[in-house]
Amino acid sequence: MIETILYFVWHTLLYQPIYNALIFFYLYNPIRDMGVAVILLTIFMRIVLLPFSIRAARSEYRLAQLEPLFAEIHKRYKYNVEKQREATRALLKKHKIGIFSNLVSLFFQILVFLILYRVFSSGLQPYGDENILYPFFHHVKVVGTNFFGSFSLLIPYLPASLCAAGLTLLLQGTRKVQGHLTSVDRAALIFFPIGIFLATIALPSGKAIFLCTSMLFTLWIRLVKVVVVRYVIKDKELKEGLDQLWKS
Repeated sequence: MIETILYFVWHTLLYQPIYNALIFFYLYNPIRDMGVAVILLTIFMRIVLLPFSIRAARSEYRLAQLEPLFAEIHKRYKYNVEKQREATRALLKKHKIGIFSNLVSLFFQILVFLILYRVFSSGLQPYGDENILYPFFHHVKVVGTNFFGSFSLLIPYLPASLCAAGLTLLLQGTRKVQGHLTSVDRAALIFFPIGIFLATIALPSGKAIFLCTSMLFTLWIRLVKVVVVRYVIKDKELKEGLDQLWKS
């Protein structure tokens, strides 16, 4: 019974819709390119998850602001782990920092990662998952798997992995608070790009394209926020209010 429910959730509610969405974006982009379909699917998913992404960004900002207080708690209750936890929970509650949005955003990104891995590892292979296409896609017999005819999305591709690692480095480097990187950011600046490169170089390059698009979307959102707050809005009070809205 449990296995049936899990299969229904994974296959019918998650994998099948995303697989069909990818085929939709493949069929209805002007050049019928699977790489473009991956990019469009990624943007679509990021837009759907945008409210959670914004809330997660706010939480990240506030957590970075509170880092000195976390360090003080650790120092004060160095030998009492339970006290550390209680003080940390109280501090998070006081500043209205929740982890739900972060967890939702992270959960769906991991979920999409796994689903796309399944799609590119076997779903788009000859005699793959054509049988799970919705009825209005049953006419689809052949699906191209190249990105602009240059490389296959079904196998690893070094430049795509390097691009994903480089964008990860850029994304982590932009996470500053008053011009300074937090200790978490400094660690992420080193280990995240390496981890992304090692992961994507062993996976179908479609995953690297997905990660590149997702990170570019995040950078674009940050750029829009900076441009709007700093250069478009002229009223000082409104400017401060919008900036605070993003952070609080």
